[in-house]
Amino acid sequence: MATTNTATQLHQRIVVALVRYFEQQGWKVTAAACEGYPDPQKVGRHEPDAVARDNRRVILYGEAKTGNGDLDTQHSREQYHDFSTRCMRETGISCPFYLCVPTRHKTDLQRVLTEEGLIHKTNIHIMTHG
Repeated sequence: MATTNTATQLHQRIVVALVRYFEQQGWKVTAAACEGYPDPQKVGRHEPDAVARDNRRVILYGEAKTGNGDLDTQHSREQYHDFSTRCMRETGISCPFYLCVPTRHKTDLQRVLTEEGLIHKTNIHIMTHG
C-alpha cells in the first residue's frame, strides 16, 4: 500500500488517541510513534505504535490502523500475533494489546482477528476513533 499524506495524518491521530487513552488510565507511556516520545523497540518481528506500563508494571502495547488497506495485510496479521502473545517474564501475565481503528472499520478488524483465531483472546482490546 502506498502511504499517502492523508493516511499518515490519520495514523498519527490514532496513535495520539492511543497515547492519550493510556495516559488517561494513569499508565506511563514509555515509547510511541509520535512527537514527544522515543520510538518503540521491536516486539517480536515488529514495532508497536505505543508502549506503556500500568500501575502493576505490566507492559501494554498499542497499535493504530487506519483501515485504508492496513488491516488485512501479512504485516498486520504478524503484528496481531506478535503483540497479543507477549507475556510478562516475571509473572506470566499476558500483556494487554490495544488496537485502535476508525469506528467504521471495527467489524473489518474483528473479521481479521476471527480469521487469525485471536478474537477471543481476553488481552486484546479494540478501541475506535472518530
